[in-house]
Amino acid sequence: MKFNIQKPHIITALAVMVIVVSLVGAGHAYLKMKASEKQLYEEVVQGNLIELEGAISNQREAGWNDPDMVTRDMNEVLNGLMYMQQLDMVARGEKENLKRLHSVLSSYPRDTQYELAEVTTENQKDWEALQGTLRENGFGLQLQSESGSLKKKIETLGDALEYSYAD
Repeated sequence: MKFNIQKPHIITALAVMVIVVSLVGAGHAYLKMKASEKQLYEEVVQGNLIELEGAISNQREAGWNDPDMVTRDMNEVLNGLMYMQQLDMVARGEKENLKRLHSVLSSYPRDTQYELAEVTTENQKDWEALQGTLRENGFGLQLQSESGSLKKKIETLGDALEYSYAD
């Protein structure tokens, strides 16, 4: 039995195989990019917010003997939010949420490049209120990870902080 395969059919079959392999490769790259985006959110945004909550808790328990610990962690949070806003992989709506959160958190004392922030008793009360808001929205040390989107938690946190900041 002899197969009569013509040259155009072979070329078409090879072209289809190349397209399928390209689509599979592109899909794999897209999935890796999405996984990287999620990992960045977890490390840069969530991790920094949890560290900030922990620093506030630590200072509250220690009688605010080293408030610079909190201002340093706030700088990390703000830098992380700015970094995430600049990435092309972050969707526009998510960038807006990050920008809004950055704007609200920028109102708290933080260090500048050449000097440490001065933290008043009123600032300490504001930090403690912030700690409560962070914990209520799932950003705290020793909290069980809730199911749900981290991006949604960030949006909810931004809403809660804007609401409490408006008071």
